[in-house]
Amino acid sequence: MAEGLDPAGAGVPVCRVRRDGSTLRVVLTTQGLLAAGALFQVIPVFGAPPPVPEEQWQMTVASSGVDTHDMQTDVKHLDGDGVNFQVNLCALSDQFTTGGFAVTVEQDGEDCPIVPPMSFTLTAVAPCQSAAAKLTPTSRVGGFAFVLV
Repeated sequence: MAEGLDPAGAGVPVCRVRRDGSTLRVVLTTQGLLAAGALFQVIPVFGAPPPVPEEQWQMTVASSGVDTHDMQTDVKHLDGDGVNFQVNLCALSDQFTTGGFAVTVEQDGEDCPIVPPMSFTLTAVAPCQSAAAKLTPTSRVGGFAFVLV
């Protein structure tokens, strides 16, 4: 990371990870009767826009489920990088349109807290199936920076 730049000081959510730890695992979890599809990208937090993703992947989750992704980028190269994501959700039932999702990070089997947490509660989520020809999912975007300790 560039000298003197602190993501937390810039109002960016931060995930502290151990420099000497192993591969990071990103976990996407849904709660309620929601399905989700998401795109994740690893980008430089303080890079010149538009940043070129260093790594990207997709994740999908059925109702009240979990998907995981083991990051390919070496932990030592993540200082000053961040993860951006867009999660598209839909309700599996017209009667149950509330729920939520969370994005968490694990290293060596332990949680690496993101501050503030990437946890979202949703209401009035669009149904997955619709009589209309077009379906517009409920979308949320977020992101956080890595700080190596």
